[in-house]
Amino acid sequence: MDTPELSFTVLGQVTVRRGSSAAVSERPRTQAVLAALLFAESRPLTAAQLVDAVWGAELPTDAVASLRSHVRLLRKLIEPDRTPRTAASILVSVGDGYELRVPRAALDAHRAEILVGAAETARATGEFVQAHGLLVRALDLWRGEVLAGVPGPHAAQQRRRLSELRVSLLESRLELDLRVGRHDQVVGELASASAEFPLRERLRGQLMTALYHCGRRSEALAVYTETRGMLVQELGIEPGPELTALHRAILDDDLPSAAALLGPVAAVSVVPVEARPAQLPRGIADFTGRDAMVRELCEIVTGFGGSPPVVVITGMGGVGKTTLAIHIAREVRARFPEGQLYADLRGMDDRPTEPAAVLASFLRALAVPDSDIPPTAAERAGLLRRLLTGRRVLLVLDNASNLEQVVPLLPGEPGCAVVITSRAVLLPVPDATIRHLDVLLDSEARNLLSRIIGAQRTAAEPAATQSIVEACARLPLAIRIIGARLAARPHWSVAAVAGRLADERRRLSELRSGELAVDACFSVGYRLLDSANARAFVMLAVPSVPDLPLAAAAAILGVDDNAASGICDSLVDLGLLRSTAPDRYSYHDLLRLFARDTAPDSDREQILARLLDFYLATAKNVTRHRNPGHHLDYVPATTHPGRPISTEVEAQSWLDAERATLIALHRQIAMDHPGLLPMTVDVALLVATGIDASAESGQLAGVFRHMLAVTERLGDRDSEVRVRLVLGLVLAIDLGRGEDAVTVLEPARKVLRANGKSMLLGFVEHVLGAAALSVGNIVDAITHNGAAAEIFHDLGDAAWEGWACATLADRCGDIAQWDRAAETAQRALQLADDLGGAPFDSLALGQLGRAALCRDNDPERAMALCAEAVRVARIHDRRLYLGWALYRLAEVGLYCGRFTAAEAAAAEAVRILTDATDPIRRDHAVHFQASAVAAQGRAAEAAELGACLAESSDLVSRTLPRPDLFSADSAAPEVERVRL
Repeated sequence: MDTPELSFTVLGQVTVRRGSSAAVSERPRTQAVLAALLFAESRPLTAAQLVDAVWGAELPTDAVASLRSHVRLLRKLIEPDRTPRTAASILVSVGDGYELRVPRAALDAHRAEILVGAAETARATGEFVQAHGLLVRALDLWRGEVLAGVPGPHAAQQRRRLSELRVSLLESRLELDLRVGRHDQVVGELASASAEFPLRERLRGQLMTALYHCGRRSEALAVYTETRGMLVQELGIEPGPELTALHRAILDDDLPSAAALLGPVAAVSVVPVEARPAQLPRGIADFTGRDAMVRELCEIVTGFGGSPPVVVITGMGGVGKTTLAIHIAREVRARFPEGQLYADLRGMDDRPTEPAAVLASFLRALAVPDSDIPPTAAERAGLLRRLLTGRRVLLVLDNASNLEQVVPLLPGEPGCAVVITSRAVLLPVPDATIRHLDVLLDSEARNLLSRIIGAQRTAAEPAATQSIVEACARLPLAIRIIGARLAARPHWSVAAVAGRLADERRRLSELRSGELAVDACFSVGYRLLDSANARAFVMLAVPSVPDLPLAAAAAILGVDDNAASGICDSLVDLGLLRSTAPDRYSYHDLLRLFARDTAPDSDREQILARLLDFYLATAKNVTRHRNPGHHLDYVPATTHPGRPISTEVEAQSWLDAERATLIALHRQIAMDHPGLLPMTVDVALLVATGIDASAESGQLAGVFRHMLAVTERLGDRDSEVRVRLVLGLVLAIDLGRGEDAVTVLEPARKVLRANGKSMLLGFVEHVLGAAALSVGNIVDAITHNGAAAEIFHDLGDAAWEGWACATLADRCGDIAQWDRAAETAQRALQLADDLGGAPFDSLALGQLGRAALCRDNDPERAMALCAEAVRVARIHDRRLYLGWALYRLAEVGLYCGRFTAAEAAAAEAVRILTDATDPIRRDHAVHFQASAVAAQGRAAEAAELGACLAESSDLVSRTLPRPDLFSADSAAPEVERVRL
């Protein structure tokens, strides 16, 4: 059966290929069976023949059974889709043996032999360039050791035969290189080959010939002396007559040209051999960075295989695509001695260069007269491919616009290579390697500026140098422009230029020097956009945020997610937008400035309002999921439905992903759009109650302080109260700065109490409780938490009453009010049950565990309740509450004498609370871990853990529950229950 999609490799590791997929048997003997059948060329082999070929004298116990096992494995490789119990159609049974029915050309070794035959025919007719190209194609089929790792006498025989064939082909190809005068280009390869095969006199003679014609007569004679010495010592013979005659001719300085030595020839080609274009533009002396990419792409470009390697470099304007492509081309040009072709395809112009014009210029460079250049692009492309066959020529196609512009220019045979640059992500070029070029690394950007203006200037002002690099957003074009300006003004300080760049409103105007300008570079791509994409490019740039999710982009553009995805991906493909992750998009900082400069101020306000509406709606969805039963009437209604949230994973992922974006958005609103402060404060209020602390909490506090100052200046009392609430929450809960939180929150509490009970007042009391805890004032914490619980109860908000009760139970336990702690914890559990489950049930269970130990003296029940708290917290999948539950299990385990369990729980709590950034309880957990370790007799390890608490020991001592609480004799003050 003819199966053209099936092919096999033996000139390397034995491989079965079906189309683009490849499979390799892990069993060497299975590979040996396959090799024997392949070399039988569709002739059946008996079981005895196969056993002899695969095992020889090393027969297994049951050779025929082993053979059939290997055949079954091969059939799975060759016909993976064959229905079980149906007859095989490729590897078929014949008698007691087998036959592999595949075309002869399906095996790479046979394809090599076919190419060799064609090369011999071409050589016989004087078509030496064609013969050379065919030999190159044949040699490129070898991919390592023949039949690598395959055992058996048949494989050993074929390995010797095909390895000998490869060396013979190499000699023939090198002979043709010498025939056309390529002595300089092949002398290195000849030296390497003759070192690998030192006793092959033909290779040695070719090396002597090449050295002589390179003007290196003495080295050529030295090769003969070395060869004669090896032959005498190794084999006891003198060199043959051909090598001896060659040696005499070199001694007499009477060696004819290689062409004369190899015999008369007919016309080599329509293109003279001396037509070796060198069109590469001048490189840049201060090329900096990109080391890993340069190494990788140089290796790819020179990796000659079955088809010409093609590299596509994409990226935004000004990122250095052309510079990189030319640098790579100049690095590898020695490997392409027969020419380098270059064309600027002007892909970003209104009228990109037509392929026909580029083809004509390439043909002229290859010495084709104008009269012989065909009239059509297709004919020109065909002629170019014929002329490049068998030659090593590098093509650089710069600034391509699309696939249609590039395909006609691609060579068809191995030996050549192509480097393409494009702002657009081209449709996949067959077998191309596509690499996206991003901005420079920070160190690379500093090095580039240093090389342009001088290392002394950057070393003298490192801070200003870093400011320039950041203002240029590490874009090579921007750094080169500002570097050129500084280099032309040696008396200017780096700091002065950094100061001019600091103002975003004039930054792009500063990034101009002569004909170079960053905004001009960007405008080239912008003016090619259709109206819809141009509008989207401007609108999406208005928020000054690190990145935007697809749903937020859709909200800004007023379209659905599918339409927004199409628009955003189009901008990504054109190099005007970046995709930082699936369905997330961002701008390069300078591109954002360029885009925002075209948006009117009134439009910016509307765009930001749409975005805030989306974030507020999504924050509501998160709150509804995390706190079912919570009333949201204290925040306004939204137009956008927001992103749906149905699982805790979705809620936490959204909060984590949007944290940095929301901080930047809050900052932008506070600084430039005070009219939108109420909306951004509402978003902050909802998100702050649901988001875990993080490393960015300090930034968030700074933004909220700025927002507070703006609301005070504007006299917006309602927004001021809400900002105080969220700022106080971050200070008290995220950062553990209780005293600062109280200072911020008390004015809000005073205003809210004057207006009666409200959700906001309940939140303020709740956060004041956290603030009191962070400074070790448990009595005040209980007072505030009790007030919060009563407010939420009176308002009928079961969700927040449950949180307040769970927290109040925790605080009551801290001062050994075990009856009240248990009563309040039970109330929290009842509320959680009424709501169908809520994360605060894990807090309540942990507190019941404390009460079981300290009030009821029941360690077994205490451990069981705390373990249940951990189990429930894992189900809720809220990392902060899981950390708290583990922390409580560690504490109770420690005082129950369950030191191993306490240590394990404390260690996990430390990891989680470090990630969730709860500094107080994290330090408590470290304290519990150290105590459990010490109780097990590991004093040194306990001391090491204790050292971690040195800086926060005072905070730990003020907030850590006292050990005497766990004594049956403990007594604690009763705290008055509060009614407002």
